[in-house]
Amino acid sequence: MAAQTIHLVVGDTAPPLEATLSNADGPQDLTGASVVMRLKPNVANAETLEIDMDIDDDPTTGKISHAWEESETAEAVTYKAEFVVTFADDTVATFPLQGNDVPTIAIRARKTG
Repeated sequence: MAAQTIHLVVGDTAPPLEATLSNADGPQDLTGASVVMRLKPNVANAETLEIDMDIDDDPTTGKISHAWEESETAEAVTYKAEFVVTFADDTVATFPLQGNDVPTIAIRARKTG
């Protein structure tokens, strides 16, 4: 996963967030796993959001997605995102594996007239 910035406007629910989790061997097999996205805001004392991710119909592709809800984009804020995978055997891994690949979610205020 390469670092990217996803730009949204307050209240946006599209486009959905899509990512592919991978390790040194290629796409991470997510068979039997669950994935949570942690959004860490750039605002002091603000709460980290945890959002359940959907896993692709073929979990061996490592592809995950999330359709935004209006409440998740209600404020202008910038987040750093990481994905926490809990595997079927209860082991846990956090993605991206390299710190400089952490994606940014930037939600800006809606411009008016």
